[in-house]
Amino acid sequence: MNVPVLPLQAIDPAVQPRFRYSLADPARRGNEEPALPNTPSFRVTTEVWVVRYEEIRGPTLVRSPNGEDLRSSGRLWIEPATGRVLMGEVVTRNRDVTARLTVSFQSEPLLGLLVPVEMHEEYRMKDKANLIVGTATYGKFRQFQVTVDQRIQGIW
Repeated sequence: MNVPVLPLQAIDPAVQPRFRYSLADPARRGNEEPALPNTPSFRVTTEVWVVRYEEIRGPTLVRSPNGEDLRSSGRLWIEPATGRVLMGEVVTRNRDVTARLTVSFQSEPLLGLLVPVEMHEEYRMKDKANLIVGTATYGKFRQFQVTVDQRIQGIW
């Protein structure tokens, strides 16, 4: 699960038929909505649509170590004017653990696109006593270029 672009896979046109989407009601904020990480990277300074999604059939995006389908759900914070995803969340569970991944994307002027800048992972065991938490931050993005020159000499 610890892939920062995982939330974006829920809107890949190839998998969209396996999902149900709905626009979150802003009036439902509060105890019903899981809180985002409390960092500057998880603040939105523009109007966003919060789109909820739920995986309704497989094959699923996330699988258990033994290959079992694990249905996901989550939210995407989408800038309506551009369609850019500013934040994403994936939640999945099985009998033993509930996993939650949240990612914040920000504009990288040198690349001309949004890139993941912070990812939080939380794995809560069934007994709720054990919790594993991880945070990854990303920076110093740069673009690499490769030039290839290929010449084919006479074949005969």
